[in-house]
Amino acid sequence: MPPPPLPKTPYTSCYCEENIYLLAQAFLGNPDVSRHWEIFVVFISNSSKSVALWNQKRALEQDLPVVWDYHVVLLLGPREEFQHPTRDMTRTATASVDAEDKSNKVWIYDCDTRLPLPCVLEDYMFSTFMDVPPHYERIIPGDVFLKQFASDRSHMVSVLTPFDAHMPQYFKLVAEDDGAVSQASDQAWTDLKYMAPPPSYEPIRGTSAVEKGVVNNLMSSFVDMASSERTFGHVIDKAAMSTRM
Repeated sequence: MPPPPLPKTPYTSCYCEENIYLLAQAFLGNPDVSRHWEIFVVFISNSSKSVALWNQKRALEQDLPVVWDYHVVLLLGPREEFQHPTRDMTRTATASVDAEDKSNKVWIYDCDTRLPLPCVLEDYMFSTFMDVPPHYERIIPGDVFLKQFASDRSHMVSVLTPFDAHMPQYFKLVAEDDGAVSQASDQAWTDLKYMAPPPSYEPIRGTSAVEKGVVNNLMSSFVDMASSERTFGHVIDKAAMSTRM
């Protein structure tokens, strides 16, 4: 069967992790989708937090990339491929299938791309990335992401001091990884702003995150490409993404 069309879920520019959370939630809650497709959330980043993506809607010109500190997309693969006993949950075979057989393709849903939505994985990788600089993907099963993810949006908070309040284009980001917005010792902050308008709904916290008392694990558990006790999913590089999926 062909991949499902993009459902009508809230979209907020510059909050890709929340857009994809709501998309994964919609797909997992739809039996017609979850019965036939395996759903994964993919975080794209690197150690320098600078990943160049082409064909993005926010590009200043059509042939220029947008450089994000990280980006998030949804990956949809045929369930029978992911459940094959010789494969793990981050692999499927696409090279040998009929190019016209959409039921055996792996698809990418990127709410910020100019490419078709959804887009075949191989086409998306070819048209979006040129390894400037290299990047990695953290692949998380959709149900795990929905339970474990939490963000208080503090990574999008900018704070102005009296010194630079007259230059609003210069923001000082003070959001820390634990989600608490740090304060200057002299409490000199005069204005609190977001770098991009936040969604109108409340910040997202998965059921497991709530049970654990986690308020924010966006950077430490998902964007960070190093493996640790706090991270979820598996990390692969671009070459592995292109050849294994």
